[in-house]
Amino acid sequence: TESIHPIVFVPALMASELERQTKGKNGKDPPEKVYITPSIGLGLSTPNIALPITWTDATSNDDDDDQSCSLKQDKDDILPVEVLNKIELKCCCSSIPIIDQYSTFTKYFEDEYGEDVFYTFPYDWRRDLNES
Repeated sequence: TESIHPIVFVPALMASELERQTKGKNGKDPPEKVYITPSIGLGLSTPNIALPITWTDATSNDDDDDQSCSLKQDKDDILPVEVLNKIELKCCCSSIPIIDQYSTFTKYFEDEYGEDVFYTFPYDWRRDLNES
């Protein structure tokens, strides 16, 4: 039998879509896309995606065997959701592509090899890779 090797695609810096996972006031709001939106793609707005500026003492965690760094940056509610494929501006009854980053590339590999062989790995590019 032929062995099939997985293909894992890790996008470039700033090429993963990020969403804020807050539940809102009613506890049912859907996640909010914070990077990248059509207005950001057009240069009309700037995302508010700053990392938390608070740190926690990691030495108090007994499960952590790595004592090389005693402080760890706190987490926020922004998570990577998918590889940046395409950003479109929706007008009336049509869509205008603003950014077409990886859609052709990922579609080719998904069609050619299938989703059980081709995997995309979106990551939070604001953080160290060890945290992603």
